[in-house]
Amino acid sequence: MALASPPRMCSMTTARLPRALLGDWGLIRRPNSSSLWLMPVGLLNDELKMAAEEESKSGGQEGTEGHQESKKQKPHPLEICKLRIIDRLFLLKHCTARFANTTKRYPLTRMIPFRWRPPHGPMTTREMKNIVWREDMPSFVLKHMRKVVVKELKETCLNVNNSDARHCVWTTVELRENSPASLAYGLQNMKDLDNMECGGILIMGSMSLKQNIEDAVKDITADDLPARGVSGPDIPSGSRLSAGQCSPEIGESRGTQSESMGSAFPSSSTSNSAAERPSCSISSIFPHFTTLPQRGSKVPVFDLSALLTDSEREELRKHHPRFREAALFFLPKETITTGAMLALWKLKGFFMYDEELLHQDSDPLR
Repeated sequence: MALASPPRMCSMTTARLPRALLGDWGLIRRPNSSSLWLMPVGLLNDELKMAAEEESKSGGQEGTEGHQESKKQKPHPLEICKLRIIDRLFLLKHCTARFANTTKRYPLTRMIPFRWRPPHGPMTTREMKNIVWREDMPSFVLKHMRKVVVKELKETCLNVNNSDARHCVWTTVELRENSPASLAYGLQNMKDLDNMECGGILIMGSMSLKQNIEDAVKDITADDLPARGVSGPDIPSGSRLSAGQCSPEIGESRGTQSESMGSAFPSSSTSNSAAERPSCSISSIFPHFTTLPQRGSKVPVFDLSALLTDSEREELRKHHPRFREAALFFLPKETITTGAMLALWKLKGFFMYDEELLHQDSDPLR
């Protein structure tokens, strides 16, 4: 399904890839500021939608009904401007090292398409000079990719009917211990399913054991992230955000906006503390792919004990008893389930193709 999507060009690498494998990026404006933040808006759909609703409510109290209609009819031109960038950790690390510099921003303006630039594009010369790239972009993107995966997996539980045993979307795989040999044994005992070569394996890990592969990236917020130059704020729910004119500082009321700004942008006095820098291990004891004994075809292995944090896996277990199993076979059947599979693939691909390069780095997310 992803490979069948139309090819599009990555704005960073100029490589042409299937549309489903590229992330949507756009410009987000902070209120009362000339800065424009280049952000992965495709991962922030819920936050942006909530922010737009909050903005429309506040506009309804302050403006007239006709003014509200005109605002809906004439969105800011930057709202429809999108870039497409491949979701790869190594690429984001390279971009962060190049762009997150307050004194030399010209490389970032070079990637802005000509159709956006003045005098014919929606951007002004001043806006071109005030584009900001988050210094914590790799960890920020990873955090929100994980949120998308958790959300999609939850939705599969609400919309999937497993009454037909031959068409089960979820099947338990016996996993007596966390090892590839135990996984192979569990797959041998699985029943044959229709089109099971289109599925994948989710390793949830044991509930009684702590995360044994990755405590790689805890839920990183801008409050505890060290910064060398400009550090962008986090975007939790309840924010006042809209694409083209919105605030990366979310969850703040207008009265406390200045206070939260201080916590969102760490001071230089705390930026060099080594204790604040998160450790990272992105390896897994399981292979990226394994062979199904029933079909002889390979399917992906999504080791969620490495891809997700402990708290996120615990959230899934509390949401549905299915996720309390050590391993599951996931076979997408409907649109809602294919969305979950695509989200898993994108999260896995964020690390998997650059492992050798990332293992040479003492801190892969910086």
